[in-house]
Amino acid sequence: MKKINYISTLSIALLCLSAEATQPAIEEVRIPLTTKEIDNNTLDDLALQVKIIKALSKQQYKKLHFSICKGIVVLIGDLSKELAQDAVNKVQAVEGVRRVFYEPATIPVGALAADNNGTALTISIKEKMTRSFGVDASNFTVTSVGKVVYITGLVTNAHEEAVILDIVRNEEGADKVKLYLVKTYQNDKPRINK
Repeated sequence: MKKINYISTLSIALLCLSAEATQPAIEEVRIPLTTKEIDNNTLDDLALQVKIIKALSKQQYKKLHFSICKGIVVLIGDLSKELAQDAVNKVQAVEGVRRVFYEPATIPVGALAADNNGTALTISIKEKMTRSFGVDASNFTVTSVGKVVYITGLVTNAHEEAVILDIVRNEEGADKVKLYLVKTYQNDKPRINK
């Protein structure tokens, strides 16, 4: 009987370890903007997107993906160091842009157009945000390239941040999640449900 107990305990431990191994790596970039700075953003995200597309109209920028929320822009692509810096400079010069970040794509540029993994992840995460109590999904933009998810947005309270972290932590198919968050509440530590 003891041997059976040992095997079932070992099996449970291995199952727990394998479940943890499948969780995506989560990196978070805190963006120090005040609520006043965000409220003073005169352009909405769609108008900002149009201006950014015009600023990056050259052919070498056509395969850049970007995530825009509240004036925060994350450029995702497969550019040389010089072209990436040029793209960041062009976007930073656009009126209404608060911060610009560049992230190298994890898949080749040619594969970006037919990125079914990324599209499915984006839809899944955005849907979960929309259905989650206490999360204003309109405050977040989700962009996925391959198995890497980029979430840009405005977190208004610790509960909302904890829900977002739970959603991305449990998202199947994501290898990595990069969060670009403006936190507009004072409590420094969100409640994390494990």
